[in-house]
Amino acid sequence: MKSEKPIKISIHGSNSYFSLGLTNILKDEFNKKSTATDIIESKNGVYADIIFQHSPQGEGICFCNYFLTQNRKPPLFFSIKTQGNPSNKIRFNQCILEREVIHQDISISSAIDMIINCLNNKKITDKSNCSKIYFSKREIDIIRGFKKSLSIPEIARKLGVSPKTVSGYKIAIMHKMGFKNNAELYRWIMNVI
Repeated sequence: MKSEKPIKISIHGSNSYFSLGLTNILKDEFNKKSTATDIIESKNGVYADIIFQHSPQGEGICFCNYFLTQNRKPPLFFSIKTQGNPSNKIRFNQCILEREVIHQDISISSAIDMIINCLNNKKITDKSNCSKIYFSKREIDIIRGFKKSLSIPEIARKLGVSPKTVSGYKIAIMHKMGFKNNAELYRWIMNVI
C-alpha cells in the first residue's frame, strides 16, 4: 500500500554524479517500502523532508539557517563530505540539526542504513553548541535583496535607507553567521537560502 504523502528530498551537492546516484538509490529504497518520493530542486530545498548538503572537509554547516521564514518542523539534515573523516581530524561547528555525515566514499548499504535509522529515530540530540540564529525583519529584507543579486545601493533605494545602513546590516548578518568575508556570505545566500 502506497503512502499518501511522498517524502520530499533535496540534495545540495557539488558532485552531480554523487547527487544523482544518491537520488536514484533513495528513490529505489523508498519505492521498495511503497513510499513515493519527490526530488526538490536546490532553490526550493527548504520545503524538503530530508536535506543533504555538501560541505567541504573540516568545515561545518549550520542547518538552522534554512529556517529564515519557515515555521514548521525541521527536516532531517545530512552533511555530505567529499572524503572519510581522518581519525586525527576533529569536527568543529557541528549543527544540532545535523543528523549524520555521509562521506562520498561510504558504501551504498551503509548510507541507506544510516538514513533509514535516522528516519526511524527522529529524536534530535544536543551534540553541539549550535544555537538558532534569528534575523530581524530588516536583515531578512537585506538577505532577500542579495539573493536577487541587488547591489547595496539598489537594496538601500528599495528599502528607503542609506547604503551605509545596508552595509551595517550586512556586517551584522556576517557576524551572526560567523562569516569572515563577502564570498562566504554570498555563497551561503546563493546556495543555501
